[in-house]
Amino acid sequence: ELAAKVVQMFYVAEPKQVPHILCSPSMKNINPLTAMSYLRKLDTSGFSSILVTLTKAAVALKMGDLDMHRNEMKSHSEMKLVCGFILEPRLLIQQRKGQIVPTELALHLKETQPGLLVASVLGLQKNNKIGIEEADSFFKVLCAKDEDTIPQLLVDFWEAQLVACLPDVVLQELFFKLTSQYIWRLSKRQPPDTTPLRTSEDLINACSHYGLIYPWVHVVISSDSLADKNYTEDLSKLQLPLFRSWSHFQKTLLPASVSMFCVVHA
Repeated sequence: ELAAKVVQMFYVAEPKQVPHILCSPSMKNINPLTAMSYLRKLDTSGFSSILVTLTKAAVALKMGDLDMHRNEMKSHSEMKLVCGFILEPRLLIQQRKGQIVPTELALHLKETQPGLLVASVLGLQKNNKIGIEEADSFFKVLCAKDEDTIPQLLVDFWEAQLVACLPDVVLQELFFKLTSQYIWRLSKRQPPDTTPLRTSEDLINACSHYGLIYPWVHVVISSDSLADKNYTEDLSKLQLPLFRSWSHFQKTLLPASVSMFCVVHA
């Protein structure tokens, strides 16, 4: 009842703030029907926006109305949805006692629209709404993985960062993360826990850091009759950091990566 009064006060005084107020952790126990009624009032009052749409989609999930949720999510392009999440990160990520907690909407998007989720978190990072370590922790918590386990959705996020224009210092760390994960999966013959969002071909077409498949990759793949699709994809993606022409990588990461790969495949 108190939460409803707070929303009512903001609706009268600052209606544009209502979606932000509803995303506050202190409003988590508000009746979803009450929240939806105020959001609909915003629509009819001419205050409709992408933020109102996303908040309605989140509230619809709490109401268990999946049809309403889908309709709201379909009413805007993916790019506009990403912009909406940047305006209000708490639609996806909450903080409780210093710990990152994915929202119900984030958990739902993980299953239904993982590409949108990855793009949105990337948007948060690029707009300084979330740090690199926080983003990594978010995906680990979201996928219920411990600190030492890397879910595929986090690898998807790293690959999305690779495609985006990031500072060189970030790219160096990113290449190391990806190389380590590709090599670990190759050495363990461990398939990803979910279907990767990008293939090696996608990365070749979208990423300037990725060149044509090296001949040695084709040789190794063709020599292994037991190699499955996941294995060959990881092997193709392993060349990502090897393609860099920076002197730093030529002197450090390139020799190390080649040596590690040779040991793994021997």
